[in-house]
Amino acid sequence: MYTHPMKDQITIKELKSISKDRQTDINHLIYQLDPAVPTTKISDTKKVLTDPNSHIFIALNSNQKIIGMIAISHYQQIIGIKKALIEDFVVDKEHRNKGVGNNLLKYATQTAKKLNCAHIELTSNPKRIKANSFYINQGFILRETNCYRKKI
Repeated sequence: MYTHPMKDQITIKELKSISKDRQTDINHLIYQLDPAVPTTKISDTKKVLTDPNSHIFIALNSNQKIIGMIAISHYQQIIGIKKALIEDFVVDKEHRNKGVGNNLLKYATQTAKKLNCAHIELTSNPKRIKANSFYINQGFILRETNCYRKKI
């Protein structure tokens, strides 16, 4: 737990179960990350929560509202190393630049270390200038690679 600059007590913890209120909070954050993403369902979140290779960390304010989240997955690569991948990393716009993202990333990084991951990867839209600057300031290195997606 840490004190938010606005004197709000912020708690970071791993999400272990989901409720209607928590799902509403998550959908509010996902919308801020990408308004084009459809509303997610409790059943979708439960699938992530029951996957042993995935973890969701949340930042809660003193009213127990989720104001930030980060999801991390990990897997073994054929080249002999374990990799972690960050997804759905977002802090509510009212709470940005106040240490919430730093603390969420710290928890995700500690988890990756405990799991013996060699590195953490993430993707970010180049239009998200502040987010990309944050990642560089946190020690991430921009890779010269293409990221592709094929709908199936």
